[in-house]
Amino acid sequence: IQGFWESRLVELFFDQFDFFVGRASYIENVQKRIWENVLLANSRKDSVLFLEERLTNQFPEDKKFSFETRGTQTVKVYSLEFSKRYHVILKGMVETQMRRSVKMVGDMWYTAWIEAGQPDLDELISLNLNDRYLDSLETTKSKWLQKVVKGRNHEQ
Repeated sequence: IQGFWESRLVELFFDQFDFFVGRASYIENVQKRIWENVLLANSRKDSVLFLEERLTNQFPEDKKFSFETRGTQTVKVYSLEFSKRYHVILKGMVETQMRRSVKMVGDMWYTAWIEAGQPDLDELISLNLNDRYLDSLETTKSKWLQKVVKGRNHEQ
């Protein structure tokens, strides 16, 4: 049901969702906000499971699933008809949760930026991250590995 709810329904109805959620807001207590969202999402599980079970009981068993080709594989998926009906009885729950997630990610980035002292990000726009960034990562990784190896060598 998790894959159905958060993947299949999203891929089928994504183009109907409105992801414009407004400006990011500063989060006073990040940990509290995270747990509020976890608890809110969890509070919907009974509805998600109950509605899927109810629809399953009303739906012809041979029509609940179908097969689709994805790349070179044929996979079993919830049928389009079953998915549409489930989406309707959820009354926008998937979109609501997606919007809440988009807003929270934006708020988290904004909060991190504020907490970092509001650094000027304009120079990142023109920054060529290709070779210079990769070289920097390799150097950082190499230095870190040297420290780890040295730390494991108890004779030094």
